[in-house]
Amino acid sequence: MSDKKSAVDPETPRDAANEADIDATPESSDRPADAGAHAGSGDGARAERDEYLDRLRRLQAEFENYQKRIQREKADWNDRTLESFVTDLLPILDNFERAIESSRESDGESGFFQGVEMIHGELLKYLEGRGVSAIDVVGSRFDPAFCEAVLQVDSADHPDKTVLQEFRRGYELKGRVLRPAQVQISRRPAGDDDASSSAQED
Repeated sequence: MSDKKSAVDPETPRDAANEADIDATPESSDRPADAGAHAGSGDGARAERDEYLDRLRRLQAEFENYQKRIQREKADWNDRTLESFVTDLLPILDNFERAIESSRESDGESGFFQGVEMIHGELLKYLEGRGVSAIDVVGSRFDPAFCEAVLQVDSADHPDKTVLQEFRRGYELKGRVLRPAQVQISRRPAGDDDASSSAQED
């Protein structure tokens, strides 16, 4: 009986050692796998963050462009509205100026004339405050962008196509012509160029 026990007992320590080795092996092999998983999840989070930031920047840029477009459209609409209003107002302004010119000689000192002149001045000031200005053309060379020639007269005292007189005043709004001025321009008399050429040859 005692021999059988001794034959079995030596097996026991070896089995315990083997079990300890088996238990220790997974622990050591699991550590690198866990570290790789953590590193992978960190890279994924950074990529997701970068994607969200990129989307946010694009949305912000689109919103800023939208705001600028709305501001431009609003400014254009305001300019078109003002242009239409002033264009309709110009004939009234012309009538004020005709009344002032016709009454200047006879009623220049009357209260009525001074009242009309004052209203005309206030109206001009209102328009100037909104970017409207009269086009000054008398004495300058005729420019079809700013003038409409309704009469030509011979003049040896002025260069050809000089604006001599203004029949109807022209106006512009913020540098854009609302209405060209109607003017009289000079024209070199017939034969004047030939006479000038002969004088230069002599």
